[in-house]
Amino acid sequence: MLDLGGHSQTYASLSVDNSAQVLVRATAGASASAVNAGTAVLRVNGPLVVSGGGVLNVGNNQLIVDYGSGDASPMASVRAALATGYSNGTWQGSGINATVIGADRGLGYAEAGDVLGAAGGTFAGQSVDGSAVLVRYTLSGDANLDGVVDFNDLVRLAQGYNTTVPSTGSGWYHGDFNYDGGVDFNDLVKLAQNYNSVLPASEIAGAAESFNADLAAAFASVPEPTLLGWLGLCLLTMGGRRGGRQRLLTLER
Repeated sequence: MLDLGGHSQTYASLSVDNSAQVLVRATAGASASAVNAGTAVLRVNGPLVVSGGGVLNVGNNQLIVDYGSGDASPMASVRAALATGYSNGTWQGSGINATVIGADRGLGYAEAGDVLGAAGGTFAGQSVDGSAVLVRYTLSGDANLDGVVDFNDLVRLAQGYNTTVPSTGSGWYHGDFNYDGGVDFNDLVKLAQNYNSVLPASEIAGAAESFNADLAAAFASVPEPTLLGWLGLCLLTMGGRRGGRQRLLTLER
């Protein structure tokens, strides 16, 4: 087992297999209710392999998997490792998991080029280009990994609603917040539980025909005072319509 003790670290590549474990550990202020409290960044500037029962526990922190601009993205393998780590919401599965997590949180993931632009930018205080897979502990519904759930995230989900996420892309970025490969009512409810802005005053361009009805139902399933107010607005406006760089590291057990 490799325990990073909540410190940032960079590796040229990382392979975690045969039931080995890498623990980043939760950092400052971490608890089941913490949101984006982690400050550590595990960066892998090359291949990341988590297989054979291996576990990469990022705690409440961030992960960057960088790759060459001419290389294939590791998105598919990262997404698969997150899906097994999620393990139906327990976050106790093998793969990429996080033991410090609440029911309305998740490990969001996306291509840097999608959320930061083709040229990249800054993520968790580090510079990345457009060819990197980013993983962040955040609120369920935070499709673009900016730490809040708002209209921009709702648009992302609406445009992919009732579809299967692209096999080569980030399911989370398209609205799949429960890692099952599709964007549906269950994902909409997760977003509704964390929505912190006023509902849109008009239908969303590109949304599926059934989206607006399900939108009202999703917010109705979260009967908190502020959400009831947002639901009323929704129905009113939509009524009548639809650390330092390290050597290559391999862990086996």
